[in-house]
Amino acid sequence: MRATQFIIATLREAPADAVAVSHNLMLRAGLIRKLGAGLYHLLPAGLRSFRKVEQVIREEMNAAGALEMQLPILTPAELWERSQRWESMGRAMFRVQDRHDVWNVLGPTHEESFSELVAGLIHSYRDLPLNVYQIHTKFRDEIRPRYGVIRSREFCMKDAYSFHTDDASLEDTYQKMRVAYRRIFARLGLETVPVEADSGPMGGSGSEEFMVASEIGEDTLLLSEGGLYRSNQEKTPVLYAELDEAAASGTQPITDQKAKTKSKNKSKTIAESKSKSELKVQSKAGADATQKTGPALAATTDIKKLEAVHTPGCRTIEDVAKFLKVDVRGILKTVVYMADGKPIGICLRGDRQLNEVKLKNHLGANELLPAEAEDIKAMGSVAGFVAPLHLKNTTILWDRSVLTGEKWITGSNRVDYHCLDFVPEPERESFDFALAMAGD
Repeated sequence: MRATQFIIATLREAPADAVAVSHNLMLRAGLIRKLGAGLYHLLPAGLRSFRKVEQVIREEMNAAGALEMQLPILTPAELWERSQRWESMGRAMFRVQDRHDVWNVLGPTHEESFSELVAGLIHSYRDLPLNVYQIHTKFRDEIRPRYGVIRSREFCMKDAYSFHTDDASLEDTYQKMRVAYRRIFARLGLETVPVEADSGPMGGSGSEEFMVASEIGEDTLLLSEGGLYRSNQEKTPVLYAELDEAAASGTQPITDQKAKTKSKNKSKTIAESKSKSELKVQSKAGADATQKTGPALAATTDIKKLEAVHTPGCRTIEDVAKFLKVDVRGILKTVVYMADGKPIGICLRGDRQLNEVKLKNHLGANELLPAEAEDIKAMGSVAGFVAPLHLKNTTILWDRSVLTGEKWITGSNRVDYHCLDFVPEPERESFDFALAMAGD
């Protein structure tokens, strides 16, 4: 084809929202153009590149013994209801109602459709194992489409499904697919690291992802120092050395950090009376775990009995720690989420972040969203000052990090106040809800 007949739609500069290098280059090279949020046109040069990648995938899948098919994008809601994923897929799934008031789905994945198809194709165990795949369009209603075509709402995906009579056969096909994937990535010039991953709403007993190191991405890869353990951050468990040591010695760890600070509180009332107040904070909540030698402390059941400290404008853990001159690990934070419309409070040590994937899996929730200020108000608290006591119709969950301390600084359910020496119930059940970080 002559150059005069070809569309060369290059750009001198990419749009400001093109953060990822790949997105930037694809726009500037004239491979794609944006139609809307998470929607992209493939231009002639982009389609040629796409076809080359598609062919590499097809060749390796065929070489591994997989059979290519193509199923409809639109799938009946009945299949999803039968698999009990109509609700569990949540808002990420596009639902369409036709003129006959029948619900259908724009497929985000095709387990249901392939299972229905194969069930009618095989007639004996001799027909198994069977490995089938397709390279076809998918739809997912992403909350935040980003990184160009990497996290879009309409995309093309190679999805494969295998059917077996026993686990040994499944494992054999899994390893063949693993080799095929590595060959695909090698041919495309991608250096990948296989890591443990969360299966999410797709389900399954185990999952692996092949990750490519990048400055910008949607996932974080965590490796052990020797490289023997590799995992997606959302999957990685958090371990606490002080808890393991305490378990081995048969003792319960507590913290013992005493902080004394002098501060001038300048609320409107104090400022108007021109008075100064001296604040002394003593708390056994902190970073250093020691063995418990004294009797167990009585659990706090009434927050009004705790000493309340005026902390004007301190809505974050960092603000509170700086104001009171204490370690963030001595502060108990209560993060509030709405799980399928019901309020959930998750208590973590101040230096830990919540892992939404772990929480969603624990609850079995279809939809998990951070609580809005109005949601927290309805619970009887205030955003930024939540305490895990006296909350209306709220389930409280405890992260294992709280086991590393005995007394805590926590919110008070009142604006600009925090409470000292909060003691959680000793018999509470705790779980791993924390996001693993480098150094864990």
